[in-house]
Amino acid sequence: MLTRLEREEGLKLVWYRTEAKQAQSNLLPYIVEVIAADKPGILFQLADFFDRQGITIETLQSTRYRAMQTGAEMFSAQVTIGVPANMHIAALRDDFLEFCDHLNLDAIMDPMKF
Repeated sequence: MLTRLEREEGLKLVWYRTEAKQAQSNLLPYIVEVIAADKPGILFQLADFFDRQGITIETLQSTRYRAMQTGAEMFSAQVTIGVPANMHIAALRDDFLEFCDHLNLDAIMDPMKF
């Protein structure tokens, strides 16, 4: 089924079976929310930013929708990340917000509250 989807839609899909993930107590859970006018590549660029920082993406949900008020095509993502405990959070947040400003993304990054 995935092979057919690749062929019919011109997509490149990568899939593989994973095993249960071991707990990593050195990672701090943060939640990232991004909203922007939809354009190609936003999700890739977002994932690439965190990968380059050595930050794991624990969960990712994204969607496209049409803004009710204006009809603009919009993109929204909610990402749970694991930030290494020894990483300087303020510097990471500054780098992330600068990255978002460059791409014209509206975003927040906050610690996950349990």
